[in-house]
Amino acid sequence: MQFLASYVMRGRMQAILVITVTALLSLIFFPLSYLSSAAVALVALRNGYRSCVEVMVGATVATSLLSLLLVGSLTTGAGFVLVLWLPVALLALHLGFTANMAMNLLRAALAAAAVVVAFYLLLDDPVFWWRDLLLGILNEIADNGHAELSALLLPGLDDLASVMSGLVAVAALMQWLCGLYLARWWQAELYNPGGFGRDFRQLRLGRPMIAATLLLLLLAMVEMTTLSQIAEELLLVAVAVVTLQGLAVVHGVAFNLEANRFWLAGLYLLLIFALPQMVIVLAMFGVVDNWFDFRLFWQGKGRKEGEL
Repeated sequence: MQFLASYVMRGRMQAILVITVTALLSLIFFPLSYLSSAAVALVALRNGYRSCVEVMVGATVATSLLSLLLVGSLTTGAGFVLVLWLPVALLALHLGFTANMAMNLLRAALAAAAVVVAFYLLLDDPVFWWRDLLLGILNEIADNGHAELSALLLPGLDDLASVMSGLVAVAALMQWLCGLYLARWWQAELYNPGGFGRDFRQLRLGRPMIAATLLLLLLAMVEMTTLSQIAEELLLVAVAVVTLQGLAVVHGVAFNLEANRFWLAGLYLLLIFALPQMVIVLAMFGVVDNWFDFRLFWQGKGRKEGEL
């Protein structure tokens, strides 16, 4: 990882090469898209907007030409710019300018919320649109000889369609943040070892964000209306953001207590195998931490806050 970051920092052509190759390979293996986004964000964090724009333009041209040769389409590069590179570049430029991870996360959450609102502004009935799209996918699965799997998934179709706009927004948010935080970690490893860890462990969103989350929860619980439907999908975005604060709390407490990394590894395994339950637990930590500072309470029981 550090070698890849060093290679990106050697020059624009090297950055364009990494961004383009990882973007195209992500069409086969999706997690490589995080590396593509991170390379864009690293250029933005370290070299500023001018270099970032030049690199994105170069990568867009290269990606479009290569995709034209490989699959006969010129639109792939534009898709990467709009969905991956531009959002993460804007977030990286903001983070580089303010050095405020909490404010940066709130801006990312607002962008994800705008995705949800856009679905409701552009579509007459987003839930019906998603249901029709998902039903078509299930029918295609059945036609390909997997009728039992299609029948198994069909009962949950309506529930899934009712939150699909929110799930897409959360997926976009996580894509942006994974690329951004990977780039910030690269930057810290190259130029300021330990910097990313210190910033992340101090992440706190503040009580207004928690109040907004609770308000969305109340609106989502009222009788089904368009407002409550939008609130339910926006709540998914808010919970994802608060969960990140909860994760920061766990990292901060573990650092102060000098806990073995085994415990953090176990936490991430639980996130993989028990995601809904762990999201609830971490979100609760994130909420309560804004009134009861767990990291401050455990500070001094292990390492001091300024230590690496």
